[in-house]
Order: sequence, then C-alpha cells, then structure tokens
Amino acid sequence: MLYGFSDASSLESQKYGADSPYMQAQIRFMEAQRALFAAMNGPERPYIVIAHSLGGQVMSNYLWDATRETPPANGIWSKPPTLDKAEMDFCKGANLQRLYTTGCNIPLFVAGRDEAEIKPIPRLHPGFKWLNYYDKDDALAWPLGPLCKPYANLVEDRGLNAGLATNLWTFIASFTPLSHTAYWSDGRFVKDVVADLSTF
Repeated sequence: MLYGFSDASSLESQKYGADSPYMQAQIRFMEAQRALFAAMNGPERPYIVIAHSLGGQVMSNYLWDATRETPPANGIWSKPPTLDKAEMDFCKGANLQRLYTTGCNIPLFVAGRDEAEIKPIPRLHPGFKWLNYYDKDDALAWPLGPLCKPYANLVEDRGLNAGLATNLWTFIASFTPLSHTAYWSDGRFVKDVVADLSTF
C-alpha cells in the first residue's frame, strides 16, 4: 500500500528531469504507441486504451501535454522526438477512438482546485469517446463528471458493482482493494466494453 500510494504522489511531485516518474511513464507510453503505429498497415487505423487506476491520470497527463499549443515544461512533449506528421499525429491521439478508465482517481489530483481551474483533455476528434467505469464501493475510484462541466461534457461515467460489494462486503470493500482490483474480471464491464467496441 505504501509503495502504491507513493507512485501516485511521485508522479505529480517529481515531474522534473529525464529520470522523473512523470517522464518515464510518458516515454513508455510513446514507445508503445510508436510500436503500434509501426505494426499497423496504415496511419488511419483506430485504437483504444484501457487505463486502470493511476493509469487514468498518466493517460490524462500525456494527452494534455500532447495537445498543448505551447510545449509543456515537463514530460516527453517538452522536447518531442522528430517524427513525420502521420506518426506524430498518431502519438498525439489522432487515432484514439476510445479511452476506457477503471478505478480512475483523477479527482485525487485536481478536486482541491477551484472548479474554474479544472480542465480535462480536449476532445481529440469528433469520434473520440471517454468511458469511465467506477464502483461506488471503491475508495480509489470516482465519477469524473462532477468535477466540472467540461468533464461532464467529455466523459461518460458508468457506475457498476465490481466484485464483492454487497451487504457486509460493501463495508469491507470500501476499505480494502477488493473492488479496486475487480474491474478486469467483472462480467458487466467486459460485456459493456465489447458492446461499445462493436459500434465502430
């Protein structure tokens, strides 16, 4: 638990330098995107991202930085690699059709700010959709819409009951990782994602 929470705090508090957790997380994701781009036979192929827990914050940071008109002070987009336009657009999310987040804890990082200061990533393109799955018994997961109107307009929150979270278990799950680690094996979540994927 200690190491898990320190990952979250160090991601935001240690953004500076090439060896920072912030930079290293973005490097790993860009490497994965470039490998995906190379494996696709065409730059217009769509892809999806499923991000769990802190992964939602990592993705949000990456896409926020990638879509800034002015390069950010930290992270890989402060000095982006030299890529041709098609690959650069791909790495900035031009082909990202769906962002699915589970157990997302973005509110941990932004909820203390004034509502006017809270801004989500921009809609990457007209077909982009962000679905956020959360269990109300998961102490590390929240809906994103209540943060501010722009989040409500961008993100579709979908509540579900992941794992054991009824009666006595509801109380226990609120203070343990039971709900937080159950999304991937939850039948409703899997069926919902499959149904959504079949629409494009």
